[in-house]
Amino acid sequence: MSDEADSLNVEQSYANGFDSEQWIIRETEDGYYNIISKINGNYLKQTTNGNAEIGNKDNSDNQKFIFELPIQLKGTKTVEDGTYIIKMALNNNYVLDVPGSSIENNKIIKLWTNNSTANQKFNVKYIGDGYYTIIAQHSGKALEVAEESKKIYTNIKQNEPNLTDNQKWIIKETEDGYYNIISKYNELCIGTEEATNGAILRMENINGINNQKFKLEKPIPIKGYQTIKDGTYIIASALNKKFVLDIPHSSKDNSEPVEIWTNGLTSNQKFDIKYIENGYYTLTAEHSGKVLEVANDDKRLNAIVQQNKNNSSENQQWIIRDVGNGYYNIISRCSELCMDITNAEATNGTKIRTFTINNSDEQKFRFCNPNSIINLDDKKYPSYIEALEKLETQHPDWSFEFLYTGLNFDDVVYGEARVHSRNLISDTYSGEWICSTCGTRLYDNGLYCVSEKAIAYYIDPRNFLNEESIFQFLDVNEYDGNSCTLQGIKQKIDGTFLQNYANDINTACKNKNVNPYYIIARVLQEQGAKGTTIGKGMDGGDGKTYYNPFNIGASGNGYTEIYNNALARAKANGWDSMQKALEGGISFCKKNWLDNYQNTLYQNKFDIDSRNGTRLYEHQYMQNIMGAYSEAKILRSMYYKTGKIDSNFTFIIPV
Repeated sequence: MSDEADSLNVEQSYANGFDSEQWIIRETEDGYYNIISKINGNYLKQTTNGNAEIGNKDNSDNQKFIFELPIQLKGTKTVEDGTYIIKMALNNNYVLDVPGSSIENNKIIKLWTNNSTANQKFNVKYIGDGYYTIIAQHSGKALEVAEESKKIYTNIKQNEPNLTDNQKWIIKETEDGYYNIISKYNELCIGTEEATNGAILRMENINGINNQKFKLEKPIPIKGYQTIKDGTYIIASALNKKFVLDIPHSSKDNSEPVEIWTNGLTSNQKFDIKYIENGYYTLTAEHSGKVLEVANDDKRLNAIVQQNKNNSSENQQWIIRDVGNGYYNIISRCSELCMDITNAEATNGTKIRTFTINNSDEQKFRFCNPNSIINLDDKKYPSYIEALEKLETQHPDWSFEFLYTGLNFDDVVYGEARVHSRNLISDTYSGEWICSTCGTRLYDNGLYCVSEKAIAYYIDPRNFLNEESIFQFLDVNEYDGNSCTLQGIKQKIDGTFLQNYANDINTACKNKNVNPYYIIARVLQEQGAKGTTIGKGMDGGDGKTYYNPFNIGASGNGYTEIYNNALARAKANGWDSMQKALEGGISFCKKNWLDNYQNTLYQNKFDIDSRNGTRLYEHQYMQNIMGAYSEAKILRSMYYKTGKIDSNFTFIIPV
């Protein structure tokens, strides 16, 4: 400004200490004030067009001013305390977000597409006098005006909660049902230029438009389902399946943190998994009886996972979410954060924490039966490992358990061969297949006794660890309506003597909780597709027709003896209809084999588990050495033709 300045505009500029920025404030006789420039003595005035100018003193009202303290903006309680996702009115798909799930102080808040992660959830709490705090759930840090600035376009950041005015907010409802979020410190409103990923939130003068309006919505809880059966499991990491969840030093103390450690099959690495309700599980350490929990109900990232006494609180409840390929996320009910191996380090002693769900391998776990492939000594059993890992790669939803028999292989072969009628084969075979002692002597309706070499081949599981033959080790003692369908039953028995009994088979198997494909394979193996007189109906001589499709009791030398024994068994059980015979045969299989430690085709054929209460090698359903192998082909074909070959199967492999 010049000394002679008159009617010059007044403008704002950065402070530099010049006289042109300094003013004298002088009271007038009528109680107002003149504002006088130090540099030239001219008076500040307001013109008719609204501009501020300086000019010569004229005692007019437009050179008089009143100084008043501003009326503080007053808030009220408008929303209930709780956890919210804060959506942008410009586009509800974008929400307040702490970038990268950062837990650092001074991290700038931005907009991002809503994905319901913890870094997009904020704990809103009313603290009285019309003000709220807004705390990022994942970090526990408060939203505040950056640098305690009162300038427009100042950023919003997270910082340690301290209840200063720049961390206090008015949440003011607008006429259209949204909210302005206004700082107590500077009475500016949170806004943004645009609704896009990465758009920065900033403080703006309140203008009532949508770029300053927000919707506070309660997040929809992650929904859990019953994904695995109750039972005892070893929980292996997808980073390296040799590392499993572990309670250090077998501690039984409360608050002992969980870590990963090399699998040692010890009780402190085994967890009893129990489905409780509404999609949640408890995970109980077998050695201590303590449950896994998020320490102190902590909803922030990197919270400790530990064991503690069961108190049924939400921080002890977990969602086990199937993420495919046989792996699962383990998600806390209280924080909706996921168990995570710290820094993705598969090393002994690495701690388990909670973190935002991101589908990385450090958050994926496999629930393994303690006798599963993961625990097999690859140095001692290399041929098992190589074949089964190939199958596991091709079919990730298949699982493999091992039956440790404690038997010597040569002893098993000798035990099977000791009774010459125990293992038989069609008379179309010759040479090395045939027992050197029995030769061409016929057993059981025209079958030869097999050689020890043939027994050794069929009893060795390693010869059948392939896509097709593996099904002789399938656990069939369960009805699974997802993998076994009525359509599949009808398809397999179409054109056979069973084709009119699909519903009977399905209902009976469901009632008895047994795999219907196993039952079909067993009957077709015994009867053939067209069926024999024994299976299709025998004249009982009493005006009734009797059925024995499972050939139960149908043994002896020569057809006449076999027929008479089969008829006698059917009459004794009252199987005077196919439905009765099917139900009776299923009950027979369940009671004598499937519920008695012989729940695979292989174990139906070879009695190698002493837990069933019989002498080894004697309690065998069939004499045909190829019976389990042949039925496995039928069983597998039913799954393959109905598109169910990649179902959640469990195979029990004898070792």
